[in-house]
Amino acid sequence: MKFLAAFLFVASATLSYAQEKKNYYGIWSFHERNSNIYGLSVGLWTGPAPRQTTTNGIRLEAVGAGIILPMGLGTDPVAHNDTLFAQHQKNTISETVNGMNLSASGTVCHCTINGVNMGLISHLVYKVNGFSAAIILNYTQVHRGIQVSFSNGTYIMRGMQIGIMNSSRKSKGIQIGIWNVNEKRKWPIINWNF
Repeated sequence: MKFLAAFLFVASATLSYAQEKKNYYGIWSFHERNSNIYGLSVGLWTGPAPRQTTTNGIRLEAVGAGIILPMGLGTDPVAHNDTLFAQHQKNTISETVNGMNLSASGTVCHCTINGVNMGLISHLVYKVNGFSAAIILNYTQVHRGIQVSFSNGTYIMRGMQIGIMNSSRKSKGIQIGIWNVNEKRKWPIINWNF
């Protein structure tokens, strides 16, 4: 019994040490796992493995996976029901950005962005609290703020969508575009739900 207690103590101490985040100041790579970056974080693109990295400042993504997102135009990556949304919620947040996320083509990750999210082509992120813009596609599971793109899609939207096509499955806000879809109606030009 003493051996088991000692083993559990050592194992828990090792795990807590392994999960402790390192702090970096100035400029650092967001590819670094378990890190807090204060200042400028840089990297090529977000990969599939969760990094548990937090950027407090500006995150610059040189290439971004947003360039490949429009290639799957026939598929909608936003959850269609509460069960699928609950599955998204169980996934570990890969990165958190508190400030500004800028990507050459767009960001694709299970990330939370608090502030501004901008990319040239498309985005697919878990949550945005603030402003998000891309030219072709802008998808989030949860969006609180303003979403701007040719096509915007969310599961939960609180705020405003501006684009040619807008869709939200659970919304409180306004949609402005050629075709707007929410849980109550499908309307052109302007749609709302409060």
